[in-house]
Amino acid sequence: MIAADSVTVYRGLEIGAAKPSAAERARVPHHLLDVADPAHAFTAGDFTRLARPLVEGLQAEGKVPILCGGSGFYLRALLRGMASGEENQVEAAAIKASLEARGAAEGFAGMYAELVRQDQGSVSTVHPNDHYRIVRALQAMALHGRPWSELNKEARATPPAFPGLRFFSLEVEKEELKEYSRWLSGDQVQLTIHLDKEAFISLSELRAIRSRTPGTKTFGGLIASLIELGMEEWSLSNRTATSLPKPQRDKNFSL
Repeated sequence: MIAADSVTVYRGLEIGAAKPSAAERARVPHHLLDVADPAHAFTAGDFTRLARPLVEGLQAEGKVPILCGGSGFYLRALLRGMASGEENQVEAAAIKASLEARGAAEGFAGMYAELVRQDQGSVSTVHPNDHYRIVRALQAMALHGRPWSELNKEARATPPAFPGLRFFSLEVEKEELKEYSRWLSGDQVQLTIHLDKEAFISLSELRAIRSRTPGTKTFGGLIASLIELGMEEWSLSNRTATSLPKPQRDKNFSL
């Protein structure tokens, strides 16, 4: 099993990422779990560089690699190549950091409008709420000087890298998804109690994944609120304690 998931690659996020259990990993070897630090972004390009030799190695051993996971972007990058091809990683990282900082400061609505102005074709492939792909599209255009829609179209037309592929998907009824969402909302606070060390991952470490991981942004906000509430209670308690008059010693009392 090769995990093609943009969350399970991160170390320390066991419950939040719904990773395979220890028993499941003992039954079947799993690859590309816990390979990245939450403080640093892990891209589709990073996944491709790690996954390709794994697939080729397993095939050479006569084994059937199973790519399983929730990131279609990762799968497309591996099977058909990145939409913009090979890139200078240092330059790409600098552009991405600049765009993400801009989005955090100004919001992504203006950046999406800029993307559409530069490339009308991107409307059909990039949703205005998909901050990750907005950044990716602007980044690719800055690197290659070509519209994102053209780069994306070329990548989709590329034949799969590995012959004999078979695709299987699981479809879940909408009502079942809604029920699952209600369960998550109702048990959110209770779940945080059981997150153990995950609750102590610093909020800054979640920045690499919170924009594209369902629940992570909400969870981060919850933890931040609890920390703020705890600090306020501590401050109030401290002020109350320091404002109390000092106890007077009873001169008639002795041990």
